[in-house]
Amino acid sequence: MLGCSKDPCEKVVCQNGGYCANGSCVCPEGYTGADCSQQKTPSIIYITRIDLIQTPPFTPTGDFWDNGEGTGFSLADPYLDLSLGGVLISSTDFKTDISSSQLSTYTLPSPIMISSPNARHTIYVWDYDDLGTDDYMGGIEFSPYSSTNRFPSSQLLSVGEISVRLYYTYVWQ
Repeated sequence: MLGCSKDPCEKVVCQNGGYCANGSCVCPEGYTGADCSQQKTPSIIYITRIDLIQTPPFTPTGDFWDNGEGTGFSLADPYLDLSLGGVLISSTDFKTDISSSQLSTYTLPSPIMISSPNARHTIYVWDYDDLGTDDYMGGIEFSPYSSTNRFPSSQLLSVGEISVRLYYTYVWQ
């Protein structure tokens, strides 16, 4: 029949929030392929905030974290270091007198740039000490990106008595 045209998108199914235009999928940022089913590796991931959720309540020897600073100093003063291959990328300020299960939010003055999203990174948790060497509380090794993670806005990392949540934004080039 004249004047009747078939919809070019009638049998096209686009995934991950993509939509059909003129018979082809238009993919959202971060996805590619004929049906938008493939994730694109981000060129940069920014960590915009860090929540320290849990730390060990005591040192490995059973002492309070700030025991050496005098009586009444039992709570930790945690801060975090982020490294790649043993090279420090960023460090947060310390929080004062935080209990082991007290949520501590580290709002960063500027986002931490991760330019190797597939590489293994490490978050180290330290207890700041005024009078001596800072105490190592623990660490977590992680990869910020996975080809199957669908770009979460946050990632929960837990090992032993350490729990941290990282908040992300992504950039593709």
